[in-house]
Amino acid sequence: MRNGSKKDGLDWMEATGFSISKDRPGLTAAKHDSIPTDAGKRIYMVKEDLKDYRGHGVLLYFADWSVWPSGEWFPLFERLQSACKLEGRLIDKPSYFFGANEYDDMLNFVMIGVIFLWDLYVMSDDGRVVFYSHDEMRDIGERALDGHANVT
Repeated sequence: MRNGSKKDGLDWMEATGFSISKDRPGLTAAKHDSIPTDAGKRIYMVKEDLKDYRGHGVLLYFADWSVWPSGEWFPLFERLQSACKLEGRLIDKPSYFFGANEYDDMLNFVMIGVIFLWDLYVMSDDGRVVFYSHDEMRDIGERALDGHANVT
């Protein structure tokens, strides 16, 4: 596991076949729906959404955060990052790379982002992607090859 710059994340997206538009990956969504308000239901949702990511390399790309500062506790994120021996501020290193055997670590970071309602993309090396939004919406699908986020 390692964290990196926005450029590091964009380079991974490009190398893995994701199109990029406005510093975000293109996404063809097969499912578009809301994020539950209940924290327990959010945790269950994330585990279900990402269960097939086990055994794959994953990029977790934080696209935006602190949209709702009253709903987050940054020291919790910083402690998780420290426990994983990662350094750097989120603004400088919004890309988090997880190997195929780091599934639980990846879920920990995703759950923090979803509970705090940060904008984040979870992308697997085989083209799957989930986007969680601060607008309490999520898109589940696969990489778009035309550079646009196509939501159905």
